[in-house]
Amino acid sequence: MANLTFSNSNEMPNSNGNSNNQKSSNSIFDVPENSAPGGFLGSGWSFPPTFESANKGLNMTNGDTNIGQSIDLILQTPLGSRSLSVDYGSLLHEFVFRKIDATLQEEMEKSIYNTLLQNEPRIEVNNINVEVVDYAGGSLAIEIDYSVIESNSRHNHVYPFSVLEGTNLQEFKV
Repeated sequence: MANLTFSNSNEMPNSNGNSNNQKSSNSIFDVPENSAPGGFLGSGWSFPPTFESANKGLNMTNGDTNIGQSIDLILQTPLGSRSLSVDYGSLLHEFVFRKIDATLQEEMEKSIYNTLLQNEPRIEVNNINVEVVDYAGGSLAIEIDYSVIESNSRHNHVYPFSVLEGTNLQEFKV
């Protein structure tokens, strides 16, 4: 778990205008001064956002965990739904209620590849495989094999997807 820092390393002047070698801190969380920034892999809020009960601080993620949560968030967000970032998100919601066949699987793989290429610069996608988990229930598993660019480490991410929206759907007989 990482913590968020809002600190300014500039020296603060004292009441007579001279520097007193103290760092100003606009910290809203308790953060050790020697904590390293997220670097290229970054850090961010855990998703969904959660809070620590002990110090009421926001739970943060960094590194590989942050990348995995970012992939989930990108795939869950419909393209164009964010007014200030209309290019953020995916087209996965357009595949709901479609017939499960090889064409659907290939379209989903290409769409996910292009989405991650555009929205997640920290990874290089090696392979995407869409597998049918439950044909009758309309469940698919999206397996994303990717490498983290900074560390060149390989990871595998599975994203559950349902072609049928809703739960407890029952067949309607006439």
